Amino acid sequence: MAAGVLPQRYAQERADAADRRTARNDDIRNLGAYFASLDPPKSPGDDNPDLSQKGAQAAVGRRCASCHTDTYAGSKAVARVAGQREEYLVKALHDYKSSVRSGGGMAAMAEVAFPLSEEEITALSHYLAHFKQSSP
Repeated sequence: MAAGVLPQRYAQERADAADRRTARNDDIRNLGAYFASLDPPKSPGDDNPDLSQKGAQAAVGRRCASCHTDTYAGSKAVARVAGQREEYLVKALHDYKSSVRSGGGMAAMAEVAFPLSEEEITALSHYLAHFKQSSP
């Protein structure tokens, strides 16, 4: 192989890899923007209002609305939790509690989730999954 060909080829491969990463990042951003533009799903009917009441109390006690907003719709980097699947919310809270999810802004969630009891996780997840915004 001629002198200088290998470094040129290596440089081209690195440039191609960088282009692929940029394309993937752009694709991810575009997908995120698309999903963010969709209306959130309708919450299912609440089959256990007593559990929702306990969840509402847990949400107030843990100050969930201070980050997720009063409607739990989130904003920017803070996730929408209203209307999410109940199983997803249970898993997410367990993951925060056990530090499976960590880093960045997630540190605040770990601090909130760590002291939650199993009963609070269940109630909070149920409440948020069935959350319906009150009419003004």
